Amino acid sequence: MTDRFLIIGGGIRLQKACDAFIREGYKAEIYKGGKPLKVAVGNADVILLGLPASPDGENTELENGEKIPLRDIAALCGGRKKVLGGRFSEKAKAIFDIYSVRWADYAECEEFEILNAVPTAEGAIQIAMEEFPFTLHGAKVSITGFGKVARALSMRLKALGAECTIVARSPSQLAEAESLGFTAVDFPHLPHVAKESRILFNTVPAQVFDKTVLSELSPHQGVIDLASKPGGVDLEAAKMLGVNVIWALGLPGKVAPESAGEIIQKTACNIACDLRLQN
Repeated sequence: MTDRFLIIGGGIRLQKACDAFIREGYKAEIYKGGKPLKVAVGNADVILLGLPASPDGENTELENGEKIPLRDIAALCGGRKKVLGGRFSEKAKAIFDIYSVRWADYAECEEFEILNAVPTAEGAIQIAMEEFPFTLHGAKVSITGFGKVARALSMRLKALGAECTIVARSPSQLAEAESLGFTAVDFPHLPHVAKESRILFNTVPAQVFDKTVLSELSPHQGVIDLASKPGGVDLEAAKMLGVNVIWALGLPGKVAPESAGEIIQKTACNIACDLRLQN
């Protein structure tokens, strides 16, 4: 039995995900309003929401700006339908739990994180090449954190000839970075690393670039923050100090929407299959 997918949400990434479902032989459509939500949900097995699933924790938004309450979706799904979305807030999780909906967060799946790291890394490099008046080849750059995005980014920067320093807390991450040929230091060294780096890439979703670190930067340097909210930079301090900060949220959907949509589609299919086997 093949799952039928109903996509509720706007953006080109979800449109490309829908195209990928259809190419792979699944029945899939994007809900655009115009017909009762009850009918659309009734014809689907899996409801797919965007990334994030709900910006405010209570609604998801269609391409035309119409807001669809999560509570309405949950009430129609009950325990019969599966709901998949990205980065569910605690408020959204509670809504689905009240209605006994089987939900899953595809953004927390390791396969999604690994695949999504590639367009994020490529997008970060694209920003660096567009925003700074020098080549990455030979440039001193640094990356804070050494998770999946940082690994993908560091290898690509290295291939371009950048001199890359990794700043991480975990001894195992520091050891891995060293084994891959990078200079690797702990966070107490960040102020010095920051002072020596022409571009600083952050992947840590916690404020590691505070006023102390930012004060080491000159107007000729810059920070590209790849971390999800709340980000890793004290933006108020950066503004006060005149530091160039680019908070690059949602890069996959912006720089490679087709690939980003295919990643969502692939992950969603695997999750839906796993949930079906659990029945």
